[in-house]
Amino acid sequence: MSDISLSPKTIYLKDFDGVRAIAALGVMFHHFFQKYLISEKNGYLYDIGKITLIGQTGVTLFFVLSGFLITRILLNTKTQTNYFSTFYIRRALRIFPLYYLFLIIYFFINPLSSGGQVVPASQQWYYWVYLQNFALTFNWDSAGPLHYWSLGVEEHFYLFWPVLVYFVDIKHLSKVIYFIIGCALVTRYILFSNGYQVFYFTFTTMDALAVGAFLAVQEFKGVTSTKSSSNKFLLLFFILIVPTVLCWVVVSGKAMLWVQVFKLLFISLIYYSLLGYL
Repeated sequence: MSDISLSPKTIYLKDFDGVRAIAALGVMFHHFFQKYLISEKNGYLYDIGKITLIGQTGVTLFFVLSGFLITRILLNTKTQTNYFSTFYIRRALRIFPLYYLFLIIYFFINPLSSGGQVVPASQQWYYWVYLQNFALTFNWDSAGPLHYWSLGVEEHFYLFWPVLVYFVDIKHLSKVIYFIIGCALVTRYILFSNGYQVFYFTFTTMDALAVGAFLAVQEFKGVTSTKSSSNKFLLLFFILIVPTVLCWVVVSGKAMLWVQVFKLLFISLIYYSLLGYL
């Protein structure tokens, strides 16, 4: 606890609102144009669909950003007596009302008002307890709003990460983050080797959140506040972006094992470098 004095003011980073907007628009464009990758064999709509595939990484950007913002809040409130209650109450009030309201509309109001069938409880319960991404990964019999998988990942992160931040000294928190990243790589290797999806599962996407958390630890220690550190983040971005783009052009769609294992980490580090620069 002695290193808490290093904490900077938790200032509001207004530029990151723009980052959220870019991530959201990227995901929206990806979903809008991906249908043309199936319906069109060539032409400008097909080309646009190929380009907007990069918008899918907007989810990774959200994860990195979330890992950073949540961790900086936790680090700067670690000495408060109401650390846990404040965090969990705020998260619950921020997420649960809209989350469960939408599930009620999706599962009950919409089908009843349109004359459709209500999804059986045996298929929808995963969404009520934030296990939808487990169901998608392991092909369990489930039905619900597909895009809610990322909220399952975030909720699992909110459950265990505040505990680790509280009990692990800031000097050792980076080691925990390295361990989480390593576990994500190993889990992706195991699942993909056995024919499972690695896009939705909590333990195969947790390294993106961990990378964001690492940036918060650096900020907390004052590492990100100098001009030289800003230049290093920019240099890291250019070092990573070139091989990542080349890899995307050459092996996109080939489902190669090493690509599935490492690509999320590379994309996370690219966004880490951009957020660090900002």
